Amino acid sequence: MKFGHNMREQEIRIDAGGPTLTGDLVVPRRANGIILFAHGSVSSRMSARNRAVARALEQAGMATMLLDLLTPLEDECERAGALLRLDVQRLAHRFSFAIDWLARDERTSDLPLGLFGSSTGAAVALIAAAMRPTHVGAVVSRGGRPDLAESALEHVSCPTRLIVGGDDDLVLELNRRALRRLTCTKDLVVVPGATHLFEEPGALEEVARMTTEWFAKYPCRVGRFASDPGEDFDRQSLGFRVFAAPVRARPTLVVQQPEILFPRHDPPTRTPQEQPAWIETPTMPSSPDPRPAPALPEFEPYRGRR
Repeated sequence: MKFGHNMREQEIRIDAGGPTLTGDLVVPRRANGIILFAHGSVSSRMSARNRAVARALEQAGMATMLLDLLTPLEDECERAGALLRLDVQRLAHRFSFAIDWLARDERTSDLPLGLFGSSTGAAVALIAAAMRPTHVGAVVSRGGRPDLAESALEHVSCPTRLIVGGDDDLVLELNRRALRRLTCTKDLVVVPGATHLFEEPGALEEVARMTTEWFAKYPCRVGRFASDPGEDFDRQSLGFRVFAAPVRARPTLVVQQPEILFPRHDPPTRTPQEQPAWIETPTMPSSPDPRPAPALPEFEPYRGRR
């Protein structure tokens, strides 16, 4: 069934235990699920790439919400060099409030839920999935840094797909390592010829296709929504401090500085239109890419916007 382009977008405000987050919600008629988006560290809910994926999901009959994880004031502070965008634990805490909001709102409360994360937003989505195991039915990461979710990876129980550009060498290797740590149903989709931002012809369309396929293959289950949202999550089990909603007191800011967030990449040697994407799983580690896995060099810590 095809859905039209005239679906109305509604601006939503969500109280995240102090800060108020802004999101854009689209609910098609007879929606069959809701996908919540977490953007990357130098992006926002206005990300053109995430919106392109959201439009594809809406055409498949899924509702979408694109969410800003920072307030406007915090976003201004980031321009002065603050590192709130890198604190994936704090952002996952906020993201969990959005999950709880969707479980309560009459427009979305009956819809199964999936999470989509890009760049560092992939770690946010995976941590939130570990925090809300009865809420989240599936996760997709686009060009993500799932390795930043650290020990939360072992606690993700829902089907998870990692999508990476074939020419995004460092991020591809980091995703392969994260794939081995995940214990849920999982796979890794490699889009040949695509770099970190999937700017090449046909690359983003392939991302949208593989994302829609995953959420259709694993319908986001409707779980038991906890009467106390915090009961879904055992704080000690993840091995590092993640804040479980609802926590009304402002949490202490704990900034994580990953080794590298935005690796430089060489121009693509192939285009996505010349070779279809391939899928890697733990039982099928080999791929048609003849190049060896890159060694991870020593990088200086990320110190600001690039």
